[in-house]
Parts: sequence; C-alpha cells; structure tokens
Amino acid sequence: MSTSFFEINIKNIINTIIRLLPIGFYFGTLILGLFFYDMKGFLLFMGLVINEIIMLGTRYMFQTEDIVNCALVKNIDGFFTLPAPHTEFISFIWSFLISDMYFQGRYDVVNFIILSIIVLITMWSRMMIGCEDIIDVIYSLLLGCLLGTGYYMIIKDYYNPKSEETITNNEFQPDFAELDIYIPN
Repeated sequence: MSTSFFEINIKNIINTIIRLLPIGFYFGTLILGLFFYDMKGFLLFMGLVINEIIMLGTRYMFQTEDIVNCALVKNIDGFFTLPAPHTEFISFIWSFLISDMYFQGRYDVVNFIILSIIVLITMWSRMMIGCEDIIDVIYSLLLGCLLGTGYYMIIKDYYNPKSEETITNNEFQPDFAELDIYIPN
C-alpha cells in the first residue's frame, strides 16, 4: 500500500510541476528581460506572448472547449486555462532553444537532454491526467516546434547580434591616460 501511495504522490508532484511550468517560464523570462536587462530573455518572453495570442486565435477559430483537467488553477466557481496547451508551449521553447544552438553552431548536450526530457515528461503528464490524447500531443508538439523555430528565424538577428568588430584580448589595449582616471601611486 505504501508503494502505490508513493507512486500516486510522485505522479501528483510531477503533474503539478508540469502544470506550473508555463507560469515559471513567463516569470523567468520577464525577470531576465526587465530586471537584468537581458534582451534574450525579453525576446523569448515576447515570443511566448505571441505564441499565446496565436493559440488563442486558433482556439476561437476551432471553437475548442476547456477541460477541467487542463486547468492551470481551479476554484469553486470555475477554472482557468492558458490558450496554448502545455505540450505546445514547452515544445515552442524547446524548438526555439534548439534552433539557437543549431544556428550558433554549438551543440550543448546537457541542455538538449534536459529540454528533451522536459518535453517528454510534459507529453506524458498531459496524457496521464486526461487533458490531451496522443493525437493532441503530437499535434501540439509539431505546432510548437513550427512556431518556435519560425519565431527564432524571424528574430535571430536581434537575438544573437553580430558585431562588426571582434575584439580579442590581444587587439584591445586600453589607454588609461585618455580615460582621465586618477591612479594613485
């Protein structure tokens, strides 16, 4: 009996973490953009907002109904869901960051594995709670990858600006006399 109780609690904890991931990504990218003046964080935040707006449009166009199991928060009066399914949201971030790795010519194995595991756990979690079936998960995965890669292709010049001058340690020698800095003896 303790094993099944343990398994149920682990599943509930995983489902809760997956349910809150979009809010964490929103706040994380917003904090990076606003408080740390990180343009990459702000651009990713804007991509997430644009993604939600696109998914809101598709929900109105296809007249989908919200499912209680998909709710981000629930209370006595009702529930609230985000327009983008969680699988689509996470695959948007996955494809955006994988596209960045590809176009930068750097392959970070650890980030790739961690992001892929998060996508797989999200897919599993949303199917286990009855929020999405296998067709919805595959559709959301493909749509999120398409939108994430497309958004990266649009903003890649702003996300990773290329400077005209590349300064290496050997080329740059500051002249402290020109800076008018008092250096005591």
